[in-house]
Amino acid sequence: MLVPGFPETIWLLYLPHGVRIISFYFFGWKGILYLLPGALVMTFLATVSGVPFVCYFTFAGITSCYIGYKLSAVLLGLRRPSLNESK
Repeated sequence: MLVPGFPETIWLLYLPHGVRIISFYFFGWKGILYLLPGALVMTFLATVSGVPFVCYFTFAGITSCYIGYKLSAVLLGLRRPSLNESK
């Protein structure tokens, strides 16, 4: 491996996807609720170019990212930080 730790941080290179990953890391499934308004606004703004407004694509994109995060968290052994945890 040329760069140690590179596969773990590659997700953050594409900014919107990185924001999703970070919100799922800190908020868990609630991150879906926090990301949904912005995703719906961006989908609505994309309709200006003539693409029909289909909110199912927005839900599918956010939930598939969450499912991917959970699968990779299980495989890599990541766990969410807890404020109640003593060091």
